[in-house]
Amino acid sequence: MLSKHRSFFILVLLLSLSLALPRASWAAPAPSMAILSPGSGSAVTSPIPVLALAQPGADGLIRVTLTDPANRTISRQLIRVTPAGDEESSLETQLLFEIPYPGVEGLLTLSTQDEFHRPLAQRSVLLTLNAGGETEVQPNSVSGQWLEIHSPTPGAALSGGSFTIAGTITPVTDRPVRFELITDSGGQIGSVQLAVSEPGQTVPFEITISYGFISTERDVRLVIRQTLADYSANLLLDSIPLTLAP
Repeated sequence: MLSKHRSFFILVLLLSLSLALPRASWAAPAPSMAILSPGSGSAVTSPIPVLALAQPGADGLIRVTLTDPANRTISRQLIRVTPAGDEESSLETQLLFEIPYPGVEGLLTLSTQDEFHRPLAQRSVLLTLNAGGETEVQPNSVSGQWLEIHSPTPGAALSGGSFTIAGTITPVTDRPVRFELITDSGGQIGSVQLAVSEPGQTVPFEITISYGFISTERDVRLVIRQTLADYSANLLLDSIPLTLAP
């Protein structure tokens, strides 16, 4: 009897503590991702040692891609990762590549997808690719969280044709930050841009996005991304799931 009373007391105590703990008022987009090494500006030879933290997509995969300035694929890997709940998994791989001449600029990208093949998260770094010689690996200065969304929260059900997105953001370049609404069939039903005045500075924001082209409740993903000036590829991308109705 004593053990039952003690177990009940512990259960009540844990419940009370969980209710008393402060709760975050923001929701960081998930899954999060960070390329730890190499960082932008690194000079590398084949194979490139890649160290990252990432939560795999719905297919259990993390996509590693190396492209040139014309967006041609130099090398790619599909890495299957066993997720540890909602925690990020450590990723370590060696990416082989071949180049026609030394000093080629390459964009190393890690990305994940949801069950409808929409982008979940993406991170990219610019590298100098050499056929041989010494390497110079720089730390990644943008490996931390660049975006926090206060509202809407992940999974929120919204209606009325428009809603406000609020949070804080640390843009990396002077390119506009794009907010896009992508349906489960891949269609874009709304988009808006946030102008950037000072890259690297964390600022609060509120922006209204309007949507259309839906007549019933839909599974929609809010994708937030920033591109590089000379590349069509994304430098940073995160997303949250939403349910939208007309």
